[in-house]
Formats: sequence, structure tokens, C-alpha cells
Amino acid sequence: MSPLDGPLSMTVIFVMPRVRAEIWKTKPMPRLPHAKKPDIDNLQKSLFDALTGIVWNDDAQICGLVCYKWIAAGDEEPRVVLTVEQML
Repeated sequence: MSPLDGPLSMTVIFVMPRVRAEIWKTKPMPRLPHAKKPDIDNLQKSLFDALTGIVWNDDAQICGLVCYKWIAAGDEEPRVVLTVEQML
């Protein structure tokens, strides 16, 4: 598959690992906002650089972006969830 052309929009969800101090055996462990480092803009920049030439030709093609940073729920694995859509 070749990189996408034209204007793109994307939604990114960074699910960060839960630290050991926040892992409990009996209490619920819901997904929580991640308000610590790394900064969301640095995560986003790294992701854009990594996907250039694979998903799109140039990250300047991104015209819309929604980005979230969460701490994983107790039953979740850390990951990045990415949705890219062509705008035209």
C-alpha cells in the first residue's frame, strides 16, 4: 500500500502504561487521564515522523488532529490507537 495523498485528519489515543503504585488487586482500575511527561505534543511529533513515507508522504498533509493521552485501565496493554481519514 502506498502513502496517502491529499489532506488528512486523524485521531490518536496514546494508552500509557500503568505504574506499579497504581496497580491494585481488589480495587477497580479504570482508564485515567495521563497528566505527566512525556508531553502529548512530543508523542505526536514522534508518531508523525515515524509514519511519514508509510501512511502519508508529508506530515504537513495533516489538517485535523484529535489527540488523547491516557493511563491504561487494569486490563489494558499500553498502545497507540490511530485513525487516519482522507478529508476529500
